[in-house]
Amino acid sequence: MKRVISMSEIFGHITHPSGPCEVFVSGEATHSEASNELQVHLDAQLRSTDLLRKETYYRVPWLPEPRTERETVDSDEARDAAREIFTTWVHQVRESIPKSSLVHS
Repeated sequence: MKRVISMSEIFGHITHPSGPCEVFVSGEATHSEASNELQVHLDAQLRSTDLLRKETYYRVPWLPEPRTERETVDSDEARDAAREIFTTWVHQVRESIPKSSLVHS
């Protein structure tokens, strides 16, 4: 498996019992030229933003569980396909955030 692309996006200021956090969404894509299989490992967590503490990641029930999406694509299409999958994932994660958890400034 050849690494295609690593993607991440950070958004939202979230209230959490341990302190201020943001949503951290990531995707790691690999492609097998032998089988033309693209695998995109997707994850979403809260990440602490308190600069006075060690960076910590939290799982909360309302965020989607990590998962792996698979598609059959040629190697020259793998990067674009991975970006499309990641964009869809980010949208799903954004939709999962309870409005009451967001900090409005």
